[in-house]
Amino acid sequence: MIPERELAQILNVSRSSLREAFKVLEVIDLLEMKPREGTFLKEPSISSMMKLLPMMLLVKNNEPHRELYEIRICFETFAAKLAAERRTEAQLKQMEKHLEVLRTSHNVEELIQADINFHRSITEATGNSLMIAVMEVIAGLMQYSVEYFKTTHLERDPNYNAIASLQHDEIYQAIKAKDVKLAEDKMIIHFEYSYIKLLKEND
Repeated sequence: MIPERELAQILNVSRSSLREAFKVLEVIDLLEMKPREGTFLKEPSISSMMKLLPMMLLVKNNEPHRELYEIRICFETFAAKLAAERRTEAQLKQMEKHLEVLRTSHNVEELIQADINFHRSITEATGNSLMIAVMEVIAGLMQYSVEYFKTTHLERDPNYNAIASLQHDEIYQAIKAKDVKLAEDKMIIHFEYSYIKLLKEND
């Protein structure tokens, strides 16, 4: 790429703003920044596009939380059903690992990642490669949404995390027991709890 100073002048932005944009593009694997060598464009890949899509959706969407919950209710309820049918012992152990963090941690960042990873692990247990790929897009959107809910509702309701953690555990127990109907029901209850809070907030 052309030198940073020259590009900043062309785009009429500060060099600090340009560097921040470069960091984002590097995270989504579209740029490579090499010390003392410069900044290089990378060939777009499926992985980089999957990382970029959630950012594009959030920029265009005025109601990202509501719309994300609506799609997650449909998608993850079915994922829970398939997971209850197909999960392996190794996949259950992955779910347990994330649940342990949700039960014991008081660090908001850890709780956010454990929440996302727990839901991701359920989709991985479906064994459906296309669903797993779609979940990566959803997980990218969840980063913003889960962070919003954890930081907002933990301040307003000290019991929020305990209730959500219990709901996660009930989903896990249903999947472990291979109870397809119960896994579906528990996932719906989990989403309705947060969704109702969101609707009340927007009234």
